[in-house]
Amino acid sequence: MAELREMPELKGKDLKLFQDVTVSDIDGEGNVIDLDVLKPDTTDKVDHYTYINGKWTGPEPVQLTGDGNMDDNIMPIKSIDFSKVTQIYKIADEKAKAIEQGQVNKSVIYEFDVDAHMYRAHIHIEGAREKYTGIFDANGNLLMMRKD
Repeated sequence: MAELREMPELKGKDLKLFQDVTVSDIDGEGNVIDLDVLKPDTTDKVDHYTYINGKWTGPEPVQLTGDGNMDDNIMPIKSIDFSKVTQIYKIADEKAKAIEQGQVNKSVIYEFDVDAHMYRAHIHIEGAREKYTGIFDANGNLLMMRKD
């Protein structure tokens, strides 16, 4: 995230995330982060950034649809503790060990809840006979392990 904040168009700006964020571990590419940022010094323009192969790409303009209020769909980037992704995965991995043929999906999705105006991290676990979703707050604290 420090590297993202140092990109020329973002440096020294108050960054706000727009809606969902995905953090993945993809074979052959390593850690991949997909996120959308309210373009600094605007109130209605969003740019997409991707972290892949050890560097950030972007900005790519995002086409927005709908007539919602932008303030209802953004949060400061500091509202997510990205350093907790590993902890979230470890908790899900422990649950996966307790179910038959349990496997953890290698993506953590920070879903933005517009009504609550907060992020919750979701990670999926699939087994031979059951599926679970681990739901965490934006600071990596387990809220629930829900059987799907």
